Amino acid sequence: MKARILDLGNDIQIKSNKKYIAFRRKHNFVAIKFRKSMLKLSLNIKKSELEE
Repeated sequence: MKARILDLGNDIQIKSNKKYIAFRRKHNFVAIKFRKSMLKLSLNIKKSELEE
């Protein structure tokens, strides 16, 4: 998953701590949060920017 996200552009940065990993350009656009029994993936993009 990390490689696919980083393939979106050369300007993507990774920010992490013990609770989550975030991928960002100007703002976080993907966050992977660690839960006890799962990973929670959050996308922070506008609906109009989604491609099918």
